Amino acid sequence: MPQLQRAHLQQQQQQMQLRRQLQQQAMQPAPAMKRPYEGGICARRLMQYLYHQGQRPADNTISYWRKFVAEYYSPRAKKRWCLSLYDNVGHHALGVFPPAAMEAWHCEICGSKSGRGFEATFEVLPRLNEIKFGGGVIEELLFLDLPREWRLHSGVMMVQYEKAVQESVYEQLRVVREGQLRIVFSHELKILSWEFCARRHEELLPRKIVAPQVLIFLL
Repeated sequence: MPQLQRAHLQQQQQQMQLRRQLQQQAMQPAPAMKRPYEGGICARRLMQYLYHQGQRPADNTISYWRKFVAEYYSPRAKKRWCLSLYDNVGHHALGVFPPAAMEAWHCEICGSKSGRGFEATFEVLPRLNEIKFGGGVIEELLFLDLPREWRLHSGVMMVQYEKAVQESVYEQLRVVREGQLRIVFSHELKILSWEFCARRHEELLPRKIVAPQVLIFLL
């Protein structure tokens, strides 16, 4: 076979092979495009959340809390507080929940399968915030350890703090709860799940209240 014909035949075979490869690729489902993960994005979103929570209006209206919840929470969101590690659950440990509202569940942070705690859904969160800040809480602070963030296979993002301290400030009392915090965010950075597993809490009185009582005791 002349060299020119041989080269032409090889070229045709290569073109046919390339065409088959392209057809096979077209028949295979395209891999889902993944958004690049930006480290620290969950922690920054949480800081925005805390800032706007502290900027609530003086009249503490339910309309503000509805807008706040709609901005930061997914309609499928659940906010959970686990008290399974508590020896005693006092009045201030419960926060805005009555004792009868406590449920039994499995906590995914501490692993307790018959634990105690509370759960609130998207629909009731605005009212809970209104009750909390209208019932004596002046400020709610959150002190956090270094975050651990990662993206799950489903694409949602999770941030976890091995040590988190939540402090509720009243006029004559500070309630400090220490535990772990885990938050799951959607693609749109809306909160899907908020879990706080409390290990213990302290109730701190201002010195101006305690000092006179100590003085009377010493006298």
